Amino acid sequence: MLYSHNFTRLNLKSNIMKVELNLKYDELVKVINQLPQEQMEKLLQSIKAEIKVKNEKKEKLKKFILKAPTWSDKEYSAYQEARNHINKTRLN
Repeated sequence: MLYSHNFTRLNLKSNIMKVELNLKYDELVKVINQLPQEQMEKLLQSIKAEIKVKNEKKEKLKKFILKAPTWSDKEYSAYQEARNHINKTRLN
């Protein structure tokens, strides 16, 4: 599996430099293992923060979906009847 990551850095003049790396997972692990411990810990914190954000988004979507209105059996049955009627009256 190939992993792609865009690195963006802002310098003192506010110019943006963008570098894209395409690495296989094993290669990515080798690069990470070359980092000093302090940078590894910083990377770990960044990854944990990103995972937390993604989990919060998933949870927010889940709550939104669970709060969505639903049809009763009677309403769904009425919908099905209307749908069947529309399907029968279409011109082919």
